[in-house]
Amino acid sequence: MTSSHHSALLALPPELRLKIYNLSLGGYILLVYQHVAPHLYKPRIRLSSHILDLDSCNTGQDHETTFALLRVCRQIYADARFIPYTANTFKFDKDDALDQFLSGTPRWQSALVQRLSLAPRLYYQGEVEGWRRRSGAAVEVLTGLRELVLDVNLLVSQIDVKKPVPWVWSRAFWEFGRLELERVEVVVSMTNINWDTEENTSSGEDSVDEEGQQEAAPEEEVSSKEASVKEDEDEFDGTDSHISAEEEGSMRQTSDEEVEGSTNEDSTEDTEDEIGKMQKILDQNLRDVAERLRKKILRLD
Repeated sequence: MTSSHHSALLALPPELRLKIYNLSLGGYILLVYQHVAPHLYKPRIRLSSHILDLDSCNTGQDHETTFALLRVCRQIYADARFIPYTANTFKFDKDDALDQFLSGTPRWQSALVQRLSLAPRLYYQGEVEGWRRRSGAAVEVLTGLRELVLDVNLLVSQIDVKKPVPWVWSRAFWEFGRLELERVEVVVSMTNINWDTEENTSSGEDSVDEEGQQEAAPEEEVSSKEASVKEDEDEFDGTDSHISAEEEGSMRQTSDEEVEGSTNEDSTEDTEDEIGKMQKILDQNLRDVAERLRKKILRLD
C-alpha cells in the first residue's frame, strides 16, 4: 500500500486527481459476456479481456490491468470507484449476458452505468417479446443511463422494397423512452434477404432463347443455292474472293454467338442495376425506421 503522506498523486488537488482517474479508468468499451466458472453452479458476469479503446480503436490490455489503479490504496479506491461505470460503455452482444448483468449486479453499481450498447437479433416473435421484457428490466435497473446504442438485426426471408420496413418489432425498445436519455443511436439491418428478380431474369432468358431459335431456323434450311460459292470483287486488290458454304456458316454462327453474348451481358447488367436500386431503396427504408425509433425513444415524435 502506498502511504497518502508520501504520494505525489494524492497531494494534487481533488479536481486534478479526478481528471487523472478518468483518463486512466474511462473511455473504454467493456464487452460483457456470460462466464461459467467450473466451481460455480450458476453463470457469473465478467468483463471481457478484450477492451476496445475509443480513441485508438485498438485492442487494449486485460481489464484487471486497466483497473489496477483502484487497488493501489483505499483513498484512490474511495475517490475513483465509480469511474469504471460512469466513464465507460457497457456492450452486450448476447441477451443472456445482459439478463445476468441486470439480475446479478448490485443496484448501486448498475445505477451508475451511463452508456449502454446492445446488439439485439430479432429472428422470431418470441425474441421480440423477450427484448420487450428485457428493456423494461433494464429501465428499472439502469436508472443513470444517458446514452444508448442499438444495433438491431432483423431476419427476413423476402421483402418488398416498395413497402415500408415492418415496425411492430420496435415495440421491444419503447421502454427506454421512460429514461432521460441524452443520446440515442439506432442502426437497423436485415439478414437473408432474397431479392425478387426471377421475373425479370426469366423473361430476359426467354427472349434470348426465342431469338436464338428464330436465327437458328434459317440456318437449318439453307438451300443448296445459298451454300454455293459466291464470287465478290475484292475492294483492295481487285482479286476474286471465294467463300465456301462451310466458311459462311461458320461466320454466321460466330455472329450469332456474339449477338447472344451481348444480349446476356446486357441482361446481367440490367439485373445488377435493378438489385443496386433495390438495395439503395432498402437502405433508405432502414435508415428511416431507425430514425423513427430513435425519435420514439427520445420522445421527439
